[in-house]
Amino acid sequence: MRSRLLSRVLFKHSQVYLPCHKDEVVLATDWGRIQLCRETYRPAGRRATDVYIVRFLGSRGRAELATLDPADRLPNVASEVWTMNPPGFGRTTGPPDLTRFASSARQVVSHARTLRAGSLW
Repeated sequence: MRSRLLSRVLFKHSQVYLPCHKDEVVLATDWGRIQLCRETYRPAGRRATDVYIVRFLGSRGRAELATLDPADRLPNVASEVWTMNPPGFGRTTGPPDLTRFASSARQVVSHARTLRAGSLW
């Protein structure tokens, strides 16, 4: 009960459609789906990704509107920024609650590790 109340206070969910001008990935989970928006930062002459950055905005923003920060502050570092819409935001399903947010974060980090290992793209 306390967790549900805290979740309602912390997360003011928003599932209004926002056009996304980034690469969009939807991860399937046992409880629904997680929406990620990917944006790349490539300095001149750089092709391979040097660093993957995973961002969790919480209820202060949407992945569709996220910036390249902090990748745009790393000169000469080819980066990919993956921003997660938490449960109840965008195309991520489920009620907005802290337990599901933590589960989503673990799955997104696991997905990012597979990217770095070269199993995708």
